[in-house]
Amino acid sequence: MKKLFFTLILLVAVSVILSGCVVRTYRKTQDRVDQNLSEGNRGYLMDTTAQIPDQDRRMTRTTQVVEVEFYPAIKFDRKSKVQGPAGTDQFDTEADYYVEEDIDLVDVSVFMQEYTVQKNDTLQKISQKFYGTTRKWSDIYQANQDILKGPDQIKPGQVLRIPESSVSVIEEDSLIGPIK
Repeated sequence: MKKLFFTLILLVAVSVILSGCVVRTYRKTQDRVDQNLSEGNRGYLMDTTAQIPDQDRRMTRTTQVVEVEFYPAIKFDRKSKVQGPAGTDQFDTEADYYVEEDIDLVDVSVFMQEYTVQKNDTLQKISQKFYGTTRKWSDIYQANQDILKGPDQIKPGQVLRIPESSVSVIEEDSLIGPIK
């Protein structure tokens, strides 16, 4: 009993230190109504009402009560709801907005080759034919996602777009130094 009590006290002390909560322990004495045998149905089942000698029974019990009080959860201030008619955009019309610069568009089809799928072809085999390695099959799949349902669902006769292996468009004026 003492070992359990000291373990409980140690547990409470650790929880107070770690969590910053408030802990109260106290003893509570209560009446034991289950020990009052002066009235009731003693001996009713056997149809005997023999007198059972009274024994020393404790009429109260003492329990150790531990109350742990946690601090309330942190409440954050919520932003106030926008006041105004629903469905209208409210923004500063005088603010400077980012204007996208004119960008020269490059025709992507220039950097793609077409390939008609043959019988027993896979994306790995096609990658081996064009790139010399089977590891770039995902590039072919990415370029043809609108045609293919899955990477393993290619059919003979389909025309696939094969991206060139190392396509990079760099304007000569934008080069800072030699590319190594």
